Amino acid sequence: MASHYTRFLNWMTPGGAEAYYERVGTPVDSHVPPVRAGRTASLQEQAAVGAEFGITFPDVERVEPSFKHDAGLPPTLSPYFLSAHEGERLASYQTMFTYLSRPANTGSNYFAVHTKGAKTPYIPLHFHEQHTENFLVTEGRMWLYANGREMLLTKGDFVHAPAGTIHSFALDSHNTQMLGFLTPSVFNGFFEYFNKPTEDYMYTEGGQPYMDMEGFARAQAEMDLTVVGPPPQRRIALEIS
Repeated sequence: MASHYTRFLNWMTPGGAEAYYERVGTPVDSHVPPVRAGRTASLQEQAAVGAEFGITFPDVERVEPSFKHDAGLPPTLSPYFLSAHEGERLASYQTMFTYLSRPANTGSNYFAVHTKGAKTPYIPLHFHEQHTENFLVTEGRMWLYANGREMLLTKGDFVHAPAGTIHSFALDSHNTQMLGFLTPSVFNGFFEYFNKPTEDYMYTEGGQPYMDMEGFARAQAEMDLTVVGPPPQRRIALEIS
């Protein structure tokens, strides 16, 4: 950590490493972390426990951090660093999708995509038979419909939608941003069906709303996508997450 109150999301798949944290960490009941840790695991203890879960702590030379970053994804399974808004970007009506990882980068375990955009309507109700979707909102407001429940998601809210979950979503404020993890990576390439590659870093706001239903239908025929109905209608009684 290079500053106080630093926060980051650590995504690991397949699982197992959560057991490491349970062993070296201290459970807390409060939403506010304690001023001082209940205990601090020594480097020797961390190494011993980590070895049980396939985690090693190699002794590497520390170097001064640089500002070097990758503007695109590497073609192989190797470490890389994308600064904010870098990655493979695609755009459509008032929305931009950015691939942060592809199957080639994750051993086909998952892929990650960042979505940002202005207010957009719900997409058609659908489900997936073979993969799970995870949604984390990082800015703005988003409505998410899942198995008959409509939820308002705001910054920090997370939804886990296992295979078979009938769902849809709609962005509800300008510059809403969402991070999606889809596992396994059988749905990779979906966004190319109805978005165009772009070198821009921001979507265009305004214009006539549209949804490329031809591309959506082609994705349904060729990918793990089953459409079960039109976009859901906003209900009067809404449950706020």
